[in-house]
Amino acid sequence: MTGFLLAQAAPPPTNGAQLVLAALIGIAVIVVLITRYSVHPFLSLTIGSLVTAAVAGQASTRRSPATPTGSARRRPASAR
Repeated sequence: MTGFLLAQAAPPPTNGAQLVLAALIGIAVIVVLITRYSVHPFLSLTIGSLVTAAVAGQASTRRSPATPTGSARRRPASAR
């Protein structure tokens, strides 16, 4: 029986001010996209969240360690 994959927590940002700044910039991007450029609200929220993550220093290309790969994705022989 294989063990569970445990996700490792990302290191915290350097300070709380960086998170507040990221949130304010993300909200501003959402508001500007919706009001000025008439972008669909769902798309604006998606873009705003990506901007917030980028400003906060969260890596967007990192793959989750909880994602099954290789043989972990296959069904066991008893389930076939």
